[in-house]
Amino acid sequence: MRARTMARILVAAWLALSSVPAAARARYWGIEAPGVGALRAVGGRPVLAKGGGQQGDWNLSFPSEDTAVVLKAGQKSGWSLAYDPEGKDPAVTLADTRKEGRPMRWEVARAEGGYVVRAAEGKYKGWYLAAGGKAEDDDRRVVGREVVLEKDPKKPLVFEIEPIGN
Repeated sequence: MRARTMARILVAAWLALSSVPAAARARYWGIEAPGVGALRAVGGRPVLAKGGGQQGDWNLSFPSEDTAVVLKAGQKSGWSLAYDPEGKDPAVTLADTRKEGRPMRWEVARAEGGYVVRAAEGKYKGWYLAAGGKAEDDDRRVVGREVVLEKDPKKPLVFEIEPIGN
């Protein structure tokens, strides 16, 4: 009797999950600002880059007032998008949360055409994720745009967040 009950529960769970659209089941996401570039890790730092070849799969919850944005794969797998909680530098970095503890928190809110991303704590709370100046690699080749925080932009950078996989 118990085996039959367990089998029914498993079948019901499978049916429930198979009816959920793939986008809702995805665990990893691509984050892209159309016309600017996709959020990627290049040379150990976040950049907004066009084209492929860099790591750009992220784990996050959205929309959400409190989420970490964690890199899925590559050399910096498990590192999270971070900023200076003391408010001394608006640059966005990658932080090894295994060494530094809890990842920085972000707010991902719906906006026309996608989502805006804002710092959710510290002195930069409420500042928007934005594109800064040119980001160069070690050979001084431009690889995209720096990722920075910006206070009250006239037109916040809007991101599309698309499923990549589980």
